[in-house]
Amino acid sequence: MAGNLPSKFIIGSLITLFCLFLLAQIILSSALTLGSKTLPKEKKSKVTAVERIQPIGQVYIGDASVVPQQIVEIDEDISSGQKITTAVCSRCHGSGLMKSPKIGKEKDWTARLKKGKATLYANAINGINKMPARGGKKSLSDGDVKAAVDHMLASLK
Repeated sequence: MAGNLPSKFIIGSLITLFCLFLLAQIILSSALTLGSKTLPKEKKSKVTAVERIQPIGQVYIGDASVVPQQIVEIDEDISSGQKITTAVCSRCHGSGLMKSPKIGKEKDWTARLKKGKATLYANAINGINKMPARGGKKSLSDGDVKAAVDHMLASLK
């Protein structure tokens, strides 16, 4: 009787596993059938990507009022160096952006001035470190760039 126990146990376990397997199959097939009957059928329409990414709504704030353009008077007495410095160079040199020497701050220019004015001109024309050539304004001539450098140096005195 002791030898029959393991074989009876194995057969009983196999029968139990088979029953659990059948029960799982029945539950799964019922769930799939029930799910397909209760979910609404999706209509597949041809929608373009542009239509799918449209905003949900739009805001209308009325007709925009017309803002008159302000006329800026240009002082003819301003040197070309000052005009270029104001229009191009001051974007970085006005605030010290990217560690550029600030206009009017002698301490920032001291080490650069030791290298000579020719080096300052060359760096301004060709660019150095993060500074683009001609301050990023390709249309400036060498004379324009030198005039801007001279204007910035004049602000140190």
